[in-house]
Amino acid sequence: MRAVHFWPAEHKNLSMPRIIVIDKTAIDQLNSDNKDLANFFNSLRSVNLSIINNPHLEMTAETYAKLNAAEQQLCKDMGVKPANSDQYSINSFRSRTDSKAIFVEKWDPDAFKNIAPEHEATIALAFGSAELLTFDQKLAQTYGRLTARLQDKLVPELKSMSVSNKPIEYNAARRNLGLRALNITPAGAVLPTPGYTRVKMDGKTVGWVTPDKEGFIVAEGGPRTKGGARTTKTITAVVGDHEPVQAPKEYGPSIGGDAAMNLGATVVIQGINYVLSKINGPIQQRRFEEDWNRRKPYVDQRLNEDPQLGAMIYVYYSKYQAGEASGIDGGLAYRDVQVGFGFTPDDAQRAYNSQDHTTAGAEIGDQIWVKPKAPLDVRRLKLPYATSVAGLATFVPGKEKLVRVRFRTSLGGGFDDRLHSRETLDVPKGAAPRFFYLWPPEKINYRFGYSISTQDIDWTISTDADESTAGTDVVRKPFKGIPVVKLDSHINPSTWFGDGATAAMVWPADNATANLFQTTPATLDPNNYLAGLGYQLVRWVRPEFVRVLKAPVD
Repeated sequence: MRAVHFWPAEHKNLSMPRIIVIDKTAIDQLNSDNKDLANFFNSLRSVNLSIINNPHLEMTAETYAKLNAAEQQLCKDMGVKPANSDQYSINSFRSRTDSKAIFVEKWDPDAFKNIAPEHEATIALAFGSAELLTFDQKLAQTYGRLTARLQDKLVPELKSMSVSNKPIEYNAARRNLGLRALNITPAGAVLPTPGYTRVKMDGKTVGWVTPDKEGFIVAEGGPRTKGGARTTKTITAVVGDHEPVQAPKEYGPSIGGDAAMNLGATVVIQGINYVLSKINGPIQQRRFEEDWNRRKPYVDQRLNEDPQLGAMIYVYYSKYQAGEASGIDGGLAYRDVQVGFGFTPDDAQRAYNSQDHTTAGAEIGDQIWVKPKAPLDVRRLKLPYATSVAGLATFVPGKEKLVRVRFRTSLGGGFDDRLHSRETLDVPKGAAPRFFYLWPPEKINYRFGYSISTQDIDWTISTDADESTAGTDVVRKPFKGIPVVKLDSHINPSTWFGDGATAAMVWPADNATANLFQTTPATLDPNNYLAGLGYQLVRWVRPEFVRVLKAPVD
């Protein structure tokens, strides 16, 4: 059996099929949350992946047979097919009758002498007509030597892929590839999803319930009242109705005196206990605990490896309802638990929002922020959404003041200076705050309900900043002026004299400045539109209060 092969981008016009042979290291990397590798496989989905119904991804039969149930299911869902017979491939390979093999022997007679027995079947399957995707360095080197003068060689995208050292977590690959989550044990066994629970009334079945998914399902003939009479009212499962999202509950090492709690399902992390009050039944509790116990070792490891990292835990629920006559109360049903990692709650939400999550029909009902064990180094934070560094600056001495700004989508929208917009910083004696002034975004994409909306941002270049020490002749500062955002000052005419109010969007360049900025309010965002976009440390400075320094970055 031979799979379809798509050439790299520069050969697409040849309309040749692309064959890719993978080994177990590729499966291990997917299950170790290697997002670069997952993105590569996802990119193949946009192309017609089959010709004459042949698969485009292959693996040796022996390798496939050694995979556990979770790994084999992943291969099936990805379309990876085992070859018919390892020995058939090896026999053909050893015969050296193929024209490409003869060519290789002529220019490199010793090339075939360095093949390790454990690699021979994989090389035999791929050689001559396929690319090889492996994270086994010795295998890659051997195949690279054999195919050095052939058109088919190692998958070129491998050069830009990182190697993940995270522990195996079988649903990590499925999440990154957009596949349905399965009930997988840590050993790789695939367990069946728990079935329905029968609901009886006066000894008669009125329906079945799966609290984490379908809600209440009416038995044939309709539900009955407590007295046994049949009712005309129906019991419906309302999937997608949701409770308001709660503010994150903060837990971390600073909380003292936490005794173990035994009420309902509990998230235990870093010695802190948090009870999920919305889980109110043994079936839901069991399913949550199974999910959480699979994720907890990985969460613990990430937080222990990087003390500056925190975790945002999202617990999803669906709401199901029952008719009055059924005698069964509606309520919330547990659906899923997922985790986002970041240095701040906003950073964790930003990372979480950048991934696809299979949570259709459910809403976040519990949100827990697990604080980092160590203080943050602000240099590790990503810049805000759609911004970049334009230069490095400080305040004009005696002008250590900020502008209070809010984000709105009405009345013209964008960033607007607030009433009483001056904010004076209490700078410690001898301190010299340093901040980056940023290239503002052309537009901001923000979440509005279940959709993404866009707000244009109006900005320009101001020449009001002090650039006497900026060194405008150097390459890194080739223009005069700094970028500033136009504030909607016509809405607050009492704040400024005249129109045309502007402010530079600034970001702390060091921890001392970050701590100073946090003594003042962030950009006001009453509708939480900027959540997960990285704007928590952004502050605003009038251009005439900015003194540009020589190097944009030091």
